[in-house]
Amino acid sequence: KGISGCKSRRSESGEVFDVQIKEVVKGGLVADVGVRGFIPASLVEAHYVEDFSVYQDRTLSVKIVELDKEQNRIILSHRVVVEDEQANKKSEILQSLEVGQVIEGTVQRITDFGVFVDIGGMDGLVHISQLSHDHISNARDVVSEGEKIKVEVLSVDRDNERIALSRKKVLPGPWEKIEDKIKPGQVVEGTVKRLVNFGAFIEVLPGVEGLVHISQIANRHIGTPQEVL
Repeated sequence: KGISGCKSRRSESGEVFDVQIKEVVKGGLVADVGVRGFIPASLVEAHYVEDFSVYQDRTLSVKIVELDKEQNRIILSHRVVVEDEQANKKSEILQSLEVGQVIEGTVQRITDFGVFVDIGGMDGLVHISQLSHDHISNARDVVSEGEKIKVEVLSVDRDNERIALSRKKVLPGPWEKIEDKIKPGQVVEGTVKRLVNFGAFIEVLPGVEGLVHISQIANRHIGTPQEVL
């Protein structure tokens, strides 16, 4: 009551107003709402702000968080409005996602165990094992921060707000169009990956293994593949 110079966006408790920043002062921002409206620096944004001068004359959406009658001023918060919007957006994303859905996101952060991808207001995790069909030890070998990538939703934990994603599932697999890469009768080089009692598995292309039966390992009879390979 008695507040002027601001446009109400909700009339219920916890009202949101649009206010114009009149002054940038030490410790925050000042808006005229009929009385002095002060936005402390910690309540301006949900992220760290280095230079508050850019807010001069800007219009911000705010909520009243405290009435200081002795100082005849109102404490406002833009941060709480931003956080409410982020929470609503998170809830919408969590409710809309389905396992198997393919979406596009932006790589936000790269860690030792995987990559966090922004999918429109919320981050999902692509574990390092889900980044590529090939074994990789460093996620930076295949993606970079700020890169847009397609991912498939592996799981959605709505209670804990966790989303597991896979980049590997939307990439062509090593066996895709294999007939164009390798043909019967072709002589190829490969790496022995595993030895079993009936033969050896040889990797002839990245992610593609073939079996050399024990009878095809040598021109002589052998008891185990380890005798030759």
